[in-house]
Amino acid sequence: MLVQAGKDKGKRGRIFRIKPSDGIAWVQGVNMVKKAMRPTPNVRQAGIIEREAPIDLSNLRLVCPSCDRPTRAILGPDPQPGAEAQPGPRSGKTRVCKICQAIIE
Repeated sequence: MLVQAGKDKGKRGRIFRIKPSDGIAWVQGVNMVKKAMRPTPNVRQAGIIEREAPIDLSNLRLVCPSCDRPTRAILGPDPQPGAEAQPGPRSGKTRVCKICQAIIE
């Protein structure tokens, strides 16, 4: 994902946690904040630690793996005709890069 706005504009990272209902995501190495942690049995490291803070989904953009450019994905047909559709709301459809028409996993 590419960050479009904010203090980390232009940085890229991988989403490791997402909360679609609130419209936020946590991206590795982006939106780092310092947090003071108290020593408790549950905390691995006490003191001031750096960790990722959530970032709004509207500030992120998908990066196509084949053309390496930020893009908007569109839903396209299943790449193998006759392949068995997987159950779910997006069965039979795949994400396709709007720029180079490559399939995005």
